[in-house]
Amino acid sequence: MALGGKPGVIWKGYELRRVLQAPDEMPRADFLNVWAKVADYVNLKSFQWGMFPGYKYLPGMDKLQRDLPLLRECIRAGRQPVCPVEHAGDETLWMGRYGAGAGTYLAIGNPTAEPVAADPTVHGEALGDVDCVFVNAKEPAAPVAQAVAHRMTKLSVECPMRRETVLRSVPGVRCEESLECVALMEEDLDRIVTRVGVSSPAAEEAVPAIPELRGFDVASVTLDGEACGDRTSLKRGENVVEVTYRSRHFGFGREALDEFEFLTDEGEMAFAVVAAEPDERAYRRVRERFEHMVPFLPVYGMAGRHLTARKLYGLTMTEALAEEGQTW
Repeated sequence: MALGGKPGVIWKGYELRRVLQAPDEMPRADFLNVWAKVADYVNLKSFQWGMFPGYKYLPGMDKLQRDLPLLRECIRAGRQPVCPVEHAGDETLWMGRYGAGAGTYLAIGNPTAEPVAADPTVHGEALGDVDCVFVNAKEPAAPVAQAVAHRMTKLSVECPMRRETVLRSVPGVRCEESLECVALMEEDLDRIVTRVGVSSPAAEEAVPAIPELRGFDVASVTLDGEACGDRTSLKRGENVVEVTYRSRHFGFGREALDEFEFLTDEGEMAFAVVAAEPDERAYRRVRERFEHMVPFLPVYGMAGRHLTARKLYGLTMTEALAEEGQTW
């Protein structure tokens, strides 16, 4: 827990024979339900401690696989042992913090079997010289309302059952007045646009803080459609701060990619992949089109012969639970 920005790895495996007293006697549905809960525990602890789950935890666990890019993003920002967040309500929530200043991520884990409404208060003085404004990293396009005052950011978030909620800082605004903010982020392959609606009780000079985004450059920073610099003036009432990032790698968006005809009428490839370093894994994933979700495989430490006995090979946990009329 004291590793700070250096990532660790949870390296063991599920070892369900040690977790369950009589796994052979359990119905398939019950077995899967318990295993899914153990997988969720590993996922939550990964976000709380800033540790990567080892490969033994991944096959079949499609939800965990989907969360890995976000976990990697958090860990790259650097885990911080001190998480300056207070929250009212359920004391079972787990907290994790990554990065600092405008590059802050806050992970809130809900280990319970029910959704939990949380009202976290983030103490900005512990994060740096900027008052952070946040979006929900898993649903960035959904507006998040929050209040910024006296170096504190107050939010209300709904934390889903047995899942983590990750708050990601977007352009922050530092000024003397109390501000009401609504933030969202629109992401595409070639660009990212963040918008922060700021309601100010009076005209006030403010200092915007623009976070860096990996693989993107800042293209423009505007206040109410006009370019702004290191300092800007908020007017009384409603203001909109917008930051546009341009990709360093992509020159087109998802819509253009979806419309591209990859195959000719004869079923032949209508494109060629050119890679600067063809042997690197990142390029190979594009060239060879790796399968995104890895199903249950014969990996030691997962469930041993239960994969065969319960006919789990080739399935994901979501698919296996669906066969039993369950979700996770």
